Amino acid sequence: QAPPSRKIFSFSMPFGSPATIGTRLQSLRARLKGEFEDSATLQRESIRNKLSRQDSITTVEEEILFKDVNKLPDVKISALVKAFIPKPTILSQSELKPPHLRIYEELSGDVIIVGGWRGSILRDVKTKRRVWIPVLKAGLNIKKIDLLLGPKDEDEINTTEKIYPDGILSHIGPVDISRKLMKLLESNPNITLHNFGYDWRLSLDISSKTLFKKLQDIYSKNGNKPIMIIAHSMGGIVSHSAMLQDPSLVRGIVYAGTPMPCPNVLGPLRYTDNILLSKDILTSEVNFMMRSSFIFVPRSGELFKDKKTGELINIDFFDPKNWVTYNLSPIVSSIRLRQERGEILTEQWQLNQPSKFAISFDEAYDYLSRTLKRTLKFMDSIKYDPNVKLPPLAIVFGNTVPSVRYSLVSGKKGIIEGDYYNFFYSPGDGVALHKYIFPEVLGLDDGVVVGKFNSSNGHVALLSDIESIGRALLSIVNEEE
Repeated sequence: QAPPSRKIFSFSMPFGSPATIGTRLQSLRARLKGEFEDSATLQRESIRNKLSRQDSITTVEEEILFKDVNKLPDVKISALVKAFIPKPTILSQSELKPPHLRIYEELSGDVIIVGGWRGSILRDVKTKRRVWIPVLKAGLNIKKIDLLLGPKDEDEINTTEKIYPDGILSHIGPVDISRKLMKLLESNPNITLHNFGYDWRLSLDISSKTLFKKLQDIYSKNGNKPIMIIAHSMGGIVSHSAMLQDPSLVRGIVYAGTPMPCPNVLGPLRYTDNILLSKDILTSEVNFMMRSSFIFVPRSGELFKDKKTGELINIDFFDPKNWVTYNLSPIVSSIRLRQERGEILTEQWQLNQPSKFAISFDEAYDYLSRTLKRTLKFMDSIKYDPNVKLPPLAIVFGNTVPSVRYSLVSGKKGIIEGDYYNFFYSPGDGVALHKYIFPEVLGLDDGVVVGKFNSSNGHVALLSDIESIGRALLSIVNEEE
């Protein structure tokens, strides 16, 4: 396990990685207010203006923009703050509302909301209790929660005997994820809102087939009318794959902060996540055995840079041998391999690594090899085909929150030893990078994405940005007309 002081990658889920709470970054706008005498500040404001116009910026400009940033923002805190800010009731005085807010009253038909990685409630089959995210009153019983998947393909199928999904994770206590949006949609009698949950640990081809069957069922019951999808984070990838199986079922998709790739995932794969002050729920082994984790691994191999030379250290993350060489996960690390061979380890960083796992090194390596191949096959299945007519697509994204683009290390040795201390940041929402936003990364033709809307919210709270989601929905409806 990483020492508490180590600044490792971390997916910004509510109540995860509590060590980061209290280190929340102020927004760039607030931090720069009143400092325009400084030329560097003027430069940054100019760059921010380019981002607000959705213009691209260079790597040099990214470095200038986030030069003084040395910690990841905690977007959970931002979501918590927003949860306590009173919101006006936007369904009153309809004639005074702008079109992107009236859309919530004027929209009709079926709408389905799809959560992302860790974005659906999971329950124990026997007890019906929540195992994700467990309620705070679970107390000491939290150690009994087991989200570990077995290494075989059939283990994914058989997991329904132990754990089942039970709807989207709309909020955690006062932290809103999609609850306000769902209530707003439900208040319109002409909208039928579907609460869709899925086991986000599984291979994405399985999850997309589950969603596809749900879409088929809705379509057959509503008189063959296409369904509007609002998808958060990884849910956008799942929704896109389901849509490609029959685009006629889908009226349009709103993608909110869908990353592909997402550099942050290397943290949970190598180190343990803290959830509700517990280190026992999302261990590095649990994260490693989640098939869905690997969809975020950079296919380009671009993740690490030498912090002295600035040279990119390209790694083929889809070659399982590199996971052993670079110790990207303790389950298949060279350290574990040496331990199983009876070799004596001497260096402290080696001794700090976990050594007890549910499966052997050989089983883990075989699992990794199969999972990487399956992930690549899925990635290939969602490549853009200009001959396939797609429904209107809209994107809600963030580009004001520093988000990890590279880990700056002391050469290959730094990767091997897990010295993920320093980062290079790019604009994003704290998790999803603006440059790697899905589905734009697929290289879509002009006109396929009918609207792209910037949100000041962090990753967790993107669906709670009623105005940006409204603009995205309106762009899809306008395209229909």
